[in-house]
Amino acid sequence: MLNAQYSMLKKRFGYTLIEILVVITIGVILGTVGMVKYRDASRRQAVDAAAEKLVSALRKAQVNAASGVKNSCGSSPLEGWQVKVNANNYVIQVKCVDSTYDNRTENIEGASVTSFPSSNPILFKVLNQGTNITETTTITMTGYGTVKNIVVTSTGEIL
Repeated sequence: MLNAQYSMLKKRFGYTLIEILVVITIGVILGTVGMVKYRDASRRQAVDAAAEKLVSALRKAQVNAASGVKNSCGSSPLEGWQVKVNANNYVIQVKCVDSTYDNRTENIEGASVTSFPSSNPILFKVLNQGTNITETTTITMTGYGTVKNIVVTSTGEIL
């Protein structure tokens, strides 16, 4: 009788090999799914960050044109500021009546531009006179299966 009670206690407080394997398998599955979701979220974030960086450059050109910032024109009148978009970079430029000067070139990391504006570069004219584009233009950035659109209207609104 004492041996039977000991046998019952021993079974209650231990784990079988099957139970341990089930717990380990569930842990591995959850860990794998978590890592995949984290990687996907990181990739989406990289595309979003690249798009926000381009939007920031467009807004900088827009603000500089609206306020008449004139870095390199000398005595030549300022026409505006423009952003020239390429597949892997963009260039912010000062546009004077007789010439164009590069202000800053930035590489696009984590994505690439797959749809370019019909009027490239996009020129923001001085004193809030709009842009050089005649209709709403969409710039499409893609990376890792994620697509991000940046819309610029003819009045200079950036969406």
